Formats: sequence, C-alpha cells, structure tokens
Amino acid sequence: MKFSTNNSLLTVATVLLAFSASASAHAISIPALGIQGTGQRSDVQRPSNANPCGKINIAKNLDSSPAVAAAADGSVTIKMKAFNPGADGSLQVAVRVNADGKGKNFVAGTVTKNGNPKPKVGDVDTVVFKLPPGTKCTGGAKKNRCLVSVKSTRGFGSCAVVTQGGKGKRGSPDFGLVQASARRGNRAAVVALARAVAREEEMLEDGHEDDVPAGVDGDASIASVHEDDLLADVDDDDLESVDADDEE
Repeated sequence: MKFSTNNSLLTVATVLLAFSASASAHAISIPALGIQGTGQRSDVQRPSNANPCGKINIAKNLDSSPAVAAAADGSVTIKMKAFNPGADGSLQVAVRVNADGKGKNFVAGTVTKNGNPKPKVGDVDTVVFKLPPGTKCTGGAKKNRCLVSVKSTRGFGSCAVVTQGGKGKRGSPDFGLVQASARRGNRAAVVALARAVAREEEMLEDGHEDDVPAGVDGDASIASVHEDDLLADVDDDDLESVDADDEE
C-alpha cells in the first residue's frame, strides 16, 4: 500500500511539473489582436482549433487592432517576442489564415522565415509568412482584413490582423514617431510629416485615390512605416516654409 501511495504521489508530481513547464511557456506576436503596442506576458494566448485567438473577442477587436499590410505577393512580416528562455519561449511558429475575419474557417499559411525555437528572455524575432494563394481579405468594416492565428511550437501565441489593398483612409500620424522626431530637435520633419499625411487625406476625400503615394495601408499602424516613406513627397520648399513659419 505504501508503494502504491508513493507511486501516486510521484505521478501527481510529474503531472504538476509538466503542467508548470507548459504554463510558463510564453510568446506573442507583434502586432496582436486586441493589443495596442507590444503585448505583455499576461496578453499571451493559447490558440486552438476551438479558440484560434484564445480568449480574445474577435468581433470586438478586429477593426480596432493594429494591423500589418500584406505585400503584393502575399508576404506578411510580423515580430514575435519571447517571455521565457529556451524552448518554453519558442518563437518558431505556424500560421493559419481566416480571410473573412470571423475566426471560423482557417487555411494554413506558409512561413518563409521563422523565429528562434530557443530564444533568450525578451528576444524579438522577425517572422515572414505568405497568405494562402488566392486569399482575399474581406473582414472588418472596410472589407480588407484577414485574421491570422499565430501559434508557437509550445502552443502559445496570439492572433494578428493583416490588411490588403493599401488605399484605405489614412489615420493621424503616429504620436510615437512625432515625439521621437521632436526629441531629436527635428521640428521641420515633424511638421512636414503632418502635412504629408494631411495631403493624402485630402486626396482621398477628393476621390483621387490613385494619386496617393504608396506607403502604408490606412488600416495598418503608421508606426510600422519609416519616416522617410511619408516624407518622400516633401521637397526643400516645404521644409523652408516650415522654417519660415517657425520664425514668425
């Protein structure tokens, strides 16, 4: 009887240790559904067939979540962040794509550049994948959003929102980008950046979508765009006029 009891205790201990190791494994995508900015350990989900985005409400967060724009060839680039070292925080992932953004019918995407399966705590890796051939994102209010379930080899992750098209209405300049420029003392660049975005807004409102410079999808976070991309159409005269305004 004593032997049996010891075996039972050993079995329970083994199960608890296995559960503990599994529960400590954490990694999240950037961007992530329902998360503004970089997610924290508590934001990590456990995607599954029944709940592809974990506990996150898809319908309530699809339109409001930061998104990443797909390239013309269907390639999508995201980041993965590890909260645990080694295999427990694996940044190696598989992706599944839901074209209508409702979270029901998913098709496997192809990962062309994967993350480190044994990262250090805090590591952030770039992951590149391709949408399934023929995918047309139709989710969200503007009918251009796809939902992607991102799951690490340890079973953790999140969902990410992907957009297609690149001609949605532009939003306000990312305040982080503006503040960074201001801290560098580059006031002219800050004002020019705001003017560049304002011009794009005017073009869209006037119906001249084809004249809008290629850059970021209007539904994607402007934080992911380099400042030079938005300032490409700002010439020296623009900057001189900004300087003149500052001197008045």
